Amino acid sequence: MLIWAGAAITVAALAGTGIYLARVGLADADTLTSALGLAAALAGLATAVIGLFTARPTSQP
Repeated sequence: MLIWAGAAITVAALAGTGIYLARVGLADADTLTSALGLAAALAGLATAVIGLFTARPTSQP
């Protein structure tokens, strides 16, 4: 059920992106894409930093 929900959300997001690109044009869409790319990069960086600090060291034999 979760896989189908994820697939439906993905299809909706792709359709919305296509409609947005068709209405706004590539020049303005490029600005939005840059901002979304920056947000995704910062979210990935934050996730990596949190993972570094919360990772538990493995015990050595």
